[in-house]
Amino acid sequence: MCDHGVLGSHYKWSTIEYFCTRERIATRRLAFSLLFIMCAEAFSSLIARGVARRSEGIRVCRNAPFISHLFFADDTIIFSKADGNNAMAIYDAINTYEQASGQRINLSKSELLFSPNVALAKCDQVGTILEAKVVNAPSKYLGMPAIIGKNKTLAFAPLRERVWKKIKGWERKVFILYG
Repeated sequence: MCDHGVLGSHYKWSTIEYFCTRERIATRRLAFSLLFIMCAEAFSSLIARGVARRSEGIRVCRNAPFISHLFFADDTIIFSKADGNNAMAIYDAINTYEQASGQRINLSKSELLFSPNVALAKCDQVGTILEAKVVNAPSKYLGMPAIIGKNKTLAFAPLRERVWKKIKGWERKVFILYG
């Protein structure tokens, strides 16, 4: 059985490549990797355009540039001021991306985290516009707290313990093999 795929989605483009999974799996992986990068770049441009028009990101200090979003692997973290205009700009960017790419954002995995200074009414308004759940406590991302305060020792203690146990396990194996 052969799984066929066609790369190329614009009506003016000819088919770029026609491939078969059994024969050209490496080419297929490369094609999908490039397609993923192109989609991420398109989403980045949509968010950046929304920031330039009517939304603002955040700044780490007064003269720093705005940060509107960060990508890591297949995850996106979007920063914005908590108001209706910014929420609509983000919503429009997400909708445009979904329509253009055919991909759908999984809102059940999406969370909104607000500064303690934001009023509850604004949190609810933004949550309603973006159709995502509002969380009070910082959730975890890749096993670590999403927000780390001044006490780094407390935040990284579980990670330190896991790494230390792993090293101790390796030491035991080395002593058994060579010792």
